[in-house]
Amino acid sequence: MNHHRQTRTGPRPVVCAIGGIDPSGHAGLLADLRTLADLGCHGSAIPTSITLQNGHSCHSAEPLAQPGISELWRTLAADTPARAVKVGLICNSAQFEAISACQRANAHLPWVQDPVSSASQNLRVLARTRLLPGAVFTPNLPELAAWAGLDEQALACPKTLTASANKALAAGAQAVWVKGGHGAQANWVDSYFCSSNQQFWLRSPRLNAPHSRGTGCVLASSLAAFLAHGKALADAVVLAHAYVYRGLRLGQPVGTAPGPVAQTGEPQALEDFPLCLTQAQYETLHAGVGTPPFAPCPEPGLYVLVDSLPWLRRLLKSGVRTLQLRIKNLQASERLQVIKQAIALGRAHKAQVYINDYWEDALALGAYGVHLGQEDLADTDLPALARAGLRLGISCHSEYEWCRALACQPSYLALGAAFTSHTKAVPVLEPRDLQHWHRLLRPRLPVVVIGGINAHTLPRLLPMGVQSVAVINAVTRAENPEAAVRGLQSALAMAPPPE
Repeated sequence: MNHHRQTRTGPRPVVCAIGGIDPSGHAGLLADLRTLADLGCHGSAIPTSITLQNGHSCHSAEPLAQPGISELWRTLAADTPARAVKVGLICNSAQFEAISACQRANAHLPWVQDPVSSASQNLRVLARTRLLPGAVFTPNLPELAAWAGLDEQALACPKTLTASANKALAAGAQAVWVKGGHGAQANWVDSYFCSSNQQFWLRSPRLNAPHSRGTGCVLASSLAAFLAHGKALADAVVLAHAYVYRGLRLGQPVGTAPGPVAQTGEPQALEDFPLCLTQAQYETLHAGVGTPPFAPCPEPGLYVLVDSLPWLRRLLKSGVRTLQLRIKNLQASERLQVIKQAIALGRAHKAQVYINDYWEDALALGAYGVHLGQEDLADTDLPALARAGLRLGISCHSEYEWCRALACQPSYLALGAAFTSHTKAVPVLEPRDLQHWHRLLRPRLPVVVIGGINAHTLPRLLPMGVQSVAVINAVTRAENPEAAVRGLQSALAMAPPPE
């Protein structure tokens, strides 16, 4: 199989690209359509202009008046209705109003608005100053500065940048993704994303990438493609970032000028994915303060979650060496005693016992490790846990979540749900996603697969190279828990080594 051309199964979703035609093929609608096809979408197109440009320069953009945008939209919608829309070059107020009317009538669709690249110095277009309400706005730093009426250098201050992005959010954008390629940092590129309920920074090492024509077009159209495939917005942002990063790494010249971003299929290398940082993490790194990684842990193998000390004792005696104590709603007085005993039991059996959620008590009592969900990360003093030598595991259910987790430099990741679970209502992952994520992440750190795993479902994971699984009911509700442990351990021992 050619992994670089792997696309999703099922009917190809339609993405409508609206923008200018670059006759050289480096940017604009031609780059959009290449990207959409590369990511398993069918691209339809509504041209707003024909630009006079080649690989070296852009001289002008001539608006197209007929057929009109509204007429083209109705014609396309009658046969190939879009599942997402990408908007690029808008030449005048009439075009903006027509596109805005289409957007209002189809507000249920994801819309991505990419302003014209600041490299197009000779173009003075409306897209720099007016937002499509309800669209994801994707300016680079010069474009955001122009929209906000600021000097570009002012955006070197993170507070000014985030304030400007949130100003665009308040002006009607569904979300704002500020691309950081024009930033002044020599070693890193930092981009910023915000919506009404989420904000984070995306950080990647800066590339020496001479072939970068059409970067903004490819990023916005790949974002639209992933949204059309049903990805949540934060996950689509992470995937689009990785897609463009790989395209910059592998770009090649076309003609005598710098070449375009390469189209290489869905992201296949972990190096192309960003770290997703909270505001606090970003401020720490921006100030030059390093954060310690968590201590490594051995491969967990069979990892059993229990909700009581009796179960912990019983399974330690049966030979389980990685367990998690997961008891919800314990009172503070009882909690300290329970955690203290769990730590002592783990040490007595030379086992790895993780404490779920109660990180402050685990830190105070010197636990082996802590396991946290995504919702717990913002309120946890991760540097204190790392400095104290505790191990950290983090549950992840999507691309954004494991990029967020990697930024914490944990000891292991838990991916799921692999199958329907009766313990926790978590959406089941597509097998291709689980397999892909496992292949990406397993060389970096241990990966534990979670969710609905038992003696019947485990064999379906073994061909993926899965070495570690977390279970609850497969052991604690078994007629003979000790026999269930032996069976699961034997099955894991037969797993082929990871690729």
